[in-house]
Amino acid sequence: MRKLLLVCLLTFSSIALAGAPGKGRVFERMGLTDAQQEQVKTILKEQGEKRKQIHETIKPQLEALQAETDDRLMGAGLSAEQLQQLNKMQKRWKSKMHMKGGKGKKDGKGKKEK
Repeated sequence: MRKLLLVCLLTFSSIALAGAPGKGRVFERMGLTDAQQEQVKTILKEQGEKRKQIHETIKPQLEALQAETDDRLMGAGLSAEQLQQLNKMQKRWKSKMHMKGGKGKKDGKGKKEK
C-alpha cells in the first residue's frame, strides 16, 4: 500500500511538471526536440489520467486506512486535539516531501546533506 501511495505521489509530481509554467525551459534543459516534447507531454498526460483512475479506485481503502490509524492512535491515548495536530504535521511533511520530489536526506542533525 505504501509503495502504491508513493508511486501516486511521484507520478502526480511528474504530471505537475508536464503542466507546469515554464515547462518549455525544463524541456530545453533536457535537450528535447519539439517532437520529443510533444511525445513526453502526451505520455505524461495519458499516464496521469490512468494514475488518477487508480487513485480514485484506491481512495476508499486509503480513507479506511486513515480512519483505522486515527482509531488506533486514539486508543493509544491521544486526544482528539493531539490527533488533529499530528494529522496537520503529517500533511505538512508530505507536502514538503512532494515539493522536494521525495528527496531530502538528513544527516541526523536536522540539516540536509549536499
